[in-house]
Amino acid sequence: MSRTVPNAVYVGFTASTGMLPESHQLLDWVFVSFPIEFGENGQSKEDGIRIILAIVVPILVLMVVVVVTYLFIRRTLKRKKKKMKKEDIENRARSAANVPILFSYKQLQKATHNFSKENLLGKGGYGTVYKGTLQHPTTIVAVKKISATSHQGEREYLAEICTIGRLRHKNLVQLRGWCHEREHLLLVYEYMANGSLDLFIGKGFLDWKTRYKILTGLASALLYLHEECDKPIVHRDVKPNNVMLDSEYNARLGDFGLARLIQNDACVTTMMAGTP
Repeated sequence: MSRTVPNAVYVGFTASTGMLPESHQLLDWVFVSFPIEFGENGQSKEDGIRIILAIVVPILVLMVVVVVTYLFIRRTLKRKKKKMKKEDIENRARSAANVPILFSYKQLQKATHNFSKENLLGKGGYGTVYKGTLQHPTTIVAVKKISATSHQGEREYLAEICTIGRLRHKNLVQLRGWCHEREHLLLVYEYMANGSLDLFIGKGFLDWKTRYKILTGLASALLYLHEECDKPIVHRDVKPNNVMLDSEYNARLGDFGLARLIQNDACVTTMMAGTP
């Protein structure tokens, strides 16, 4: 009390009854004092504790929120990184094995710039072929869009997947993947920089060394199909339009829409097929 109340003080009393005057008499007065503990700056210990709690508690709560948020973000990033690593391994495994994959229509639409005329490579009996660029990694492909109204086109689509999809030979056009969404049927092949052989017959010049390489490559492909496959395959539509040339003029036989599997070693004949 000595720090708050001086030694000499005046104590007064007051009373009131409203608007009427009245006299009062103080008969007794008892003054009781009790010690109050103060800090060095004159504040009580209770006030100090309140101040400390007011500062410490929010800090502790904030620290807990920060730690929980950090752990949550770290766990999320770890899961995302693990997922990306898994997807990367899957993509690399697919690329390493050259396994045909299922594309979405949106992917192929973006790759061909919405199947623009500038990317048009050619037209066939049952579909149109466009040049496309796939991302991650950047790969140039040929996208064949099967006509939605062609029943024969659907049969060729299934024949392509069932035959060339399982074949692996350096002189066969490789199937990269396919797409089947609603009425859309698309096949994705490796891109052949020099187009088809028919472009050079009577129009362009090929030296004899290149011609020989093309003929031996095509013969190697046919030998593989007829004798070296687990189940022999008859192409039934070998023509210059279906012999593709890569950037080094190596022959690649493509378009297996009319191909037939030979189930046994018996002699098999088929009706005339392909282009007259």
